[in-house]
Amino acid sequence: MKVLFKFVLGICLIMIFQSCQSYSDGRMLKKFISRFNAEEYSCAAAYVYPGDRMNLAFFAKEAKTLAPSAIIKLQDYKTEGKGDERYIAATLKWLNVTPALKLYFNSIGTPLDDKDCQKVKLNIRETNDGETLSFIWGVPGVLSDNLWIASVEEEDGKPIKDVDIYSQPSLNSKKLGKVDHDLIAGQVDDEGWRPVYQVTKDGEVTKSYIQTDDVELDRTAYFTLGIFDSMSVIVALIIIIVIIVPLFMFHSVFESLFTLPTVGPIVCIVLILGLICIVYQLLEKILFELFIINLPY
Repeated sequence: MKVLFKFVLGICLIMIFQSCQSYSDGRMLKKFISRFNAEEYSCAAAYVYPGDRMNLAFFAKEAKTLAPSAIIKLQDYKTEGKGDERYIAATLKWLNVTPALKLYFNSIGTPLDDKDCQKVKLNIRETNDGETLSFIWGVPGVLSDNLWIASVEEEDGKPIKDVDIYSQPSLNSKKLGKVDHDLIAGQVDDEGWRPVYQVTKDGEVTKSYIQTDDVELDRTAYFTLGIFDSMSVIVALIIIIVIIVPLFMFHSVFESLFTLPTVGPIVCIVLILGLICIVYQLLEKILFELFIINLPY
């Protein structure tokens, strides 16, 4: 009877964990908002359709700086449509917004009302890793698939080449400055000019041009998820058990190692700190997936 009870309990726990992994009823949106508010954009990107992540990079690099303290609160939502036409219709409340960020939202067609609320329609996109959300706050009128991150090779934190930004795709046009940080760039034309998109301090999206000979282009939007971000809850639990059980079983080995002169205590301290770091990140993963509790990294 005890064996049967443990078996049933185990199956129930697995079903609970799997259900917590699902993104139904806006759970995916809540997870995205929690990571976004914490400025953990690499983690937030896990819930964004891969083809839209460059737009998330643009928003994080250019628009979010207009209101560094701005956060989102989800007021209400509902899933509508079926199959490939499914989407989440949500009302978002923006807190700590600035006039510049409001102007930015107006310019891209997603304005805030007089209470700083925003009605959005987020398409649900299927990928090999599961369902994801579309991202709608990026470069207006440009497909995210046609965007790159343009950067200049640096040494000691400074660009080693001068790359000028022009107002038009011509060497005779006005120079607006130099590339001194990563920029979001569009498709190159036949003459080797590539548009770059920036946001002014007033919240206006601008389009200028660079020549691409001296810039490095990247399509990954710097969103490379680590193992702790991509693993499932069940895998995280198994790893924790695999770590903790040997500690209890072989604690005498640690005790004898600690008694070694000089090297022993240092090795033990390094091992303990490393295990604490790993377990902490695993616990953060589990708590976030189950209860959307976002522990600080």
